[in-house]
Amino acid sequence: AVIVSKWAILVLHRLREQPLRFSPLRVTFTGISRKVLVDQLRRLERFGLVARTASPSARHGGEYTLTPAGEAIQAALALCEWAEKHPSESDAGAEAMAEN
Repeated sequence: AVIVSKWAILVLHRLREQPLRFSPLRVTFTGISRKVLVDQLRRLERFGLVARTASPSARHGGEYTLTPAGEAIQAALALCEWAEKHPSESDAGAEAMAEN
C-alpha cells in the first residue's frame, strides 16, 4: 500500500517529467503543506520509488528523481489517468467484467 495518497501519485507523476528540487516540486501543487510533501517524499524514498541526490551547490535539499522502480509503475499511473479521463468507458468495462 505504497501509493494510497493522491499526493504520492501526483509526486510520481510530476517526477516522470523531470528531476526536481523540493521547492520547484512544491510550487507545482496547490494545497500541499511542506510537511505533507516531505512525508510523501520520504515514504516514496523508503519504498524505493524516488531517490534523493544531495546537491553540492546547496546547503540543504537535493534533487528528487524516479528510480527504475518508480519508472516501472508509470504504466499503472497512466492507466489511472486514462480511467479518470474516460469515466464512462471505464465504468462500462467494470460492469461488463462484473457480469462475467
